[in-house]
Amino acid sequence: MNRCWPALSSCLVCACVSASPVESSLPPAQAQASVAPTEAPPPSVPVVASPPAASAAPASAALDAEILKTAASAPRLDKLKVRVDPAGRVVKQALYHHDANAIPQPVRELAAQEFPGSTPTRFETEYYAATGRAYEVEVKTQPGRNCEVAATAEGVKLYVECHVDPSVLPPPVAETVRRVAAGAKIIEAEHTIYASGDEEFSIELETPQGEVYVQVRADGTLIGRYRVVPAMIEVPLP
Repeated sequence: MNRCWPALSSCLVCACVSASPVESSLPPAQAQASVAPTEAPPPSVPVVASPPAASAAPASAALDAEILKTAASAPRLDKLKVRVDPAGRVVKQALYHHDANAIPQPVRELAAQEFPGSTPTRFETEYYAATGRAYEVEVKTQPGRNCEVAATAEGVKLYVECHVDPSVLPPPVAETVRRVAAGAKIIEAEHTIYASGDEEFSIELETPQGEVYVQVRADGTLIGRYRVVPAMIEVPLP
């Protein structure tokens, strides 16, 4: 991108100085020759301000290697989610796909244990800047609920998450959603229970400005609010 700096204009001021006639007994021609011509002052050099320092280039970011590999090889992809912090740093990457072989066996076994008789419907390969890689198995349970379990590659459970009816959100959560997105329509709500016992709710909202994603703790504390930006990402094929 070409950058144009504001034009800097300079003004050269020429001063005319009047001198009284010089009394001389010399002939006019000699008198004129004896008087040295007045030299004009050298033009002032305009001071050019230094351009402002360029802002720092954004930190480089890259897709997680395993996410990139799965994105190129999975038989079907649904979406790739990338979350950034206020400084633009990537804090989460999540690839939604349909390749069971890309999910470690311990994670798939954990999903079967958590939801006996359930049917896997989709998978996620995730990478968090703070904690590293994780995997999710989404299932349709026997009662017909949409749930998922997340774990490390070794099968260590991180959390369980299920869709919930937006009309039965806990009052503190519903109040926070109304406060941060007044008049918005709830598209989807999920209830997450972490291995630590902590709980939170994730709500997708439709607003006049587009889709918004909100995370709220069970006590109504707002964790984060994000605008969903439609995007296209192209990955190289082998």
